[in-house]
Amino acid sequence: MLRAVIADDEDRICQLISLLADWEHLGVEVAGIASNGPDALEMITGRQADILITDIRMPGFSGLELIERAKSLRPELEVVIISGYAQFDYARTAIQYGVGEYLLKPIHKETLNATLAKMAARCLERERERGRKEDILRRQNDEHERHRHSLIKDLADGRYPSGPAAQAESVYGFAAIEDICQVFMVKMDYDRAAFPAVPLEIVKSRMMDVFRPVLNECCADAVLGFHETFMTGVMNYGAGMTEDLRGKLRDGLNQLIALKDLLGPILFTLALGRQVTSAASLAESYASALSALTDRLVEGTERLLEERKEYRGMVWDETLLSRFAGDMAKAAELLDMPEALRAVTALYDAAANMPGARGRDYLSLTREAGAIGLGLIGSAERERELSRYRGRLDDASSVRGLFDCLNAFIAEGLRVKTERVRNRDAQPIRLAKQYIHKHFSDPVTLEEVSDAIGFSASYFSALFKKETGEGFSKYLTRVRMEEAKALLRDTRHPVSQICVSVGYADIKHFKHSFKSVTGLTPGEFRKLYG
Repeated sequence: MLRAVIADDEDRICQLISLLADWEHLGVEVAGIASNGPDALEMITGRQADILITDIRMPGFSGLELIERAKSLRPELEVVIISGYAQFDYARTAIQYGVGEYLLKPIHKETLNATLAKMAARCLERERERGRKEDILRRQNDEHERHRHSLIKDLADGRYPSGPAAQAESVYGFAAIEDICQVFMVKMDYDRAAFPAVPLEIVKSRMMDVFRPVLNECCADAVLGFHETFMTGVMNYGAGMTEDLRGKLRDGLNQLIALKDLLGPILFTLALGRQVTSAASLAESYASALSALTDRLVEGTERLLEERKEYRGMVWDETLLSRFAGDMAKAAELLDMPEALRAVTALYDAAANMPGARGRDYLSLTREAGAIGLGLIGSAERERELSRYRGRLDDASSVRGLFDCLNAFIAEGLRVKTERVRNRDAQPIRLAKQYIHKHFSDPVTLEEVSDAIGFSASYFSALFKKETGEGFSKYLTRVRMEEAKALLRDTRHPVSQICVSVGYADIKHFKHSFKSVTGLTPGEFRKLYG
């Protein structure tokens, strides 16, 4: 609502104006009544008046002086002069001060209200225009901020342009005028399922409060924002600020750690990307910060990490994943959950304490193991499942956490497959497969297996071929050869002993069968893979 001040040394005039004006209809309230110039001026400024109704003659200083002083403080103040003097000189002087209305006593209700209505309309139009300008400015600022924050999203999505440095300013509004450009990242590790969205927004706001003043103080320009579970800062600063900025960023991390009881069960880790000399190389700095963050898996969270330039990456022993794949193949075929989880445990035991391995190596190993496991288990939505799995790996904060994710991923995949094949793979065939895997080292026969599951040999043979796509003998041979390959690869037992272990009495028959399946003799296979 608009505010009006009435100024006249005659109280009855003030009261008359108060009664004659239809304030409610006009959308105006009387903010004050003054009998002298100084009091009126104080009311105008203190109560942010929009309209002044004043007499020409008043004690303290005149109405014209009041208008001059009030307009200098509130230029948009609407003024109407009410006077018993009709001299043109008063009106001319008032016009010079920006007075648009001049009423003579005695005051008529209709004239007063019509005059106040015009003044109120001008006030409201100015407010609407001011609102439109503010809205335009706000939209421009919002658009500007969206462009700047898209810098972080494009870096994260690998879409940051590799062209000239000037593109950073033209495309994103990021002005790299100082010597150094650098990315830093703060990783939040927490249980997404157990952490509500509203408290997380409070945490993000607090993180902004901690780091934004640092960037404002130390950087020529900086962009700060969130993507997934990362807060990313893109900085431009002078070379002389390097150590000071690094120290202040570390202090910011310490502040977040100190607030852990207040912010909730979140582990914070800060990583500094490589310093680059041009905004065109920001993607390089981003990648190095992201790489450095993976070292929290080995070194622990709640610390400042930087990329190790001398590190070239771990080359895992190829038998690690080949053994895992072999164990998983057997578990997937038999729908054997304990066997599948044992395969993950064996991989962890073999890799967890490997000298020289860094966080990115374990991340790569578990990603590949997950892809192998899902490939053997099978999935109708392979890419979507792998994408979700990689997201869960990114949330892990330790090597043990990575393998817990792999364990859960394999277990869920096998559970889904078990449900999927329950109506497809008949119970007698599963029992037959289990029997074969348990007794393949014996001279097992079709008749023996069919008798064990309670079917005639001819019916079982047809059913087995229908459900598995291969005959009983071929399946038995494949099971025996897979076991033979594992023994040749993982043990130094003589071929003759392995022959017996997989159910063959005649070594020539064994060698012939082995070469038919693998294309190699047992000795050649051992030389290549043992």
